[in-house]
Formats: sequence, structure tokens, C-alpha cells
Amino acid sequence: MAKDLLFEIGAEEIPAGFMPNILGQ
Repeated sequence: MAKDLLFEIGAEEIPAGFMPNILGQ
């Protein structure tokens, strides 16, 4: 899923606004 992808590419490097965007919240 998208969350797993975030961890693989490095979730910490991704902007905070990108996470809720993928989750659709």
C-alpha cells in the first residue's frame, strides 16, 4: 500500500503535507 511505499522511499524525507494527501484525509 501507499504507506509501505512511503517507508521504503523514506517517509521521514517526505513533507508532512504529503502523507495526509496520500491517505486522502
